[in-house]
Amino acid sequence: GAPVNVSFVVDGYNITVTWEPPASNANSLDCYYVVTGTKYLSTNGVFDGISNAKVTYVAGSARECVLNVTNSGEYAIGVRACNRFGTGPYGFSLGEIV
Repeated sequence: GAPVNVSFVVDGYNITVTWEPPASNANSLDCYYVVTGTKYLSTNGVFDGISNAKVTYVAGSARECVLNVTNSGEYAIGVRACNRFGTGPYGFSLGEIV
C-alpha cells in the first residue's frame, strides 16, 4: 500500500516531508522510501506537466526527509515504499512554495 499522512512544511526552498508507513510495510526491515517532489506547470490553470523532479531515497526506519527546490510554485510531493517484493503506490500531498 501507499504511505499515509504524507505532508510537508516549507521553509524557504526547503521542503520537510513527513509520512507514516503503509500497514503492509510497518515492520519491514528491508523497506526503503522514494520521496519525489515535482513542480506543476500550468497555463491559465490548465495542467501542462511537471518539471524539476527531486528524488531522494530514504532508509526504511526514517519517517521524514528534506527536499531542496529552486523555484516557487505548486508542488506535488509523493512518497512510495519499496521492499524486496517491489514498489508500492505513491502517497501524495500538494502545496504551494511561495
